[in-house]
This record gives sequence, C-alpha cells and structure tokens, in this order.
Amino acid sequence: NSDQDFFSAIKLCKKKRIGPARVEDNRPLFYKKDISVLARNGFDFETSKKVMDMTEEEYKKIINLL
Repeated sequence: NSDQDFFSAIKLCKKKRIGPARVEDNRPLFYKKDISVLARNGFDFETSKKVMDMTEEEYKKIINLL
C-alpha cells in the first residue's frame, strides 16, 4: 500500500508540476507549499518527504516506468 501511495504521489507531482517535477533552482523555495499540496491530497508526511527528496534523475526514471 505504501508503494501505491508513493507512485500516486509521483503522478500528482507530474500533474501539478510540484516537487521533483519543478526546476531544480525553485525546489527549496516551494518545499513547504509542495508538501502541503501533497498533504491536502491525502498523502502522509513520510511519503511526501520521500517524494520531495528525490533527485530529478530518479524522478525521470520512475516516470518513464509509469
């Protein structure tokens, strides 16, 4: 179930262009805002933090699998 939540959170990031989908320069500025968007969509803090801490390369690899 946590894997399902993780992949759902990544899909949400892609759709809303938040978290790892943002330009690398803007990510620290919008960290709190992106965490709150994930929280409002029902993701727990651990899942949100795991998604937000991904590098751009990891994000692209997972998106290509989906």
